[in-house]
Amino acid sequence: MAKIISPFLILALIGLVLRLGFSSQSMRPTRVECGPNLTLLISGEELGYLEPCGCAEGQLGGFPRRDSVIQQLGAKGNTLVPVANGDLIEDATRQSELRAEIGFAALKEMGYTVYNIGDRDLLLGIDRLKYLQEASGIPFLSANLFHGESRVFQPFVLHTVNLHGSQIQIAIIGVLSQSRVSICLRRL
Repeated sequence: MAKIISPFLILALIGLVLRLGFSSQSMRPTRVECGPNLTLLISGEELGYLEPCGCAEGQLGGFPRRDSVIQQLGAKGNTLVPVANGDLIEDATRQSELRAEIGFAALKEMGYTVYNIGDRDLLLGIDRLKYLQEASGIPFLSANLFHGESRVFQPFVLHTVNLHGSQIQIAIIGVLSQSRVSICLRRL
């Protein structure tokens, strides 16, 4: 039986482990030329909708629009770090499994760095999630999801990006909200 320990925020970004903009002599900022930016793109809670269903006015988005935004930001010279915050599916049906496969393939194609496991994702089961992680090549994260004494997924990644000619590392930690997963865990 999988269990969640310690209540944390749904996605905790430990921070930018930066030395960018600081001299080694002191902690005073040094001048950094303005230019392209680092953009942390966080998305999630698709709940099985890969594109808007059209059942209400004003719906925008979906994977096609998200991909367009990512392409536009990249074309402007921004350094992008797309992060998925979980709940790609809504329920545990066969249709959700198929949508998950398509969704993870699309996230990989759009260059997503990591996928933080959401409480609804657990409805697919740990084995299925591990398969989807392997098939997509995207690291799945959860610092507080355990099976027995072992972590189910890695707790964090250190992602290195080149920004203004400097290499910086971004630490991204994935966590589940303990208050939202109790129902899902009973089904595992």
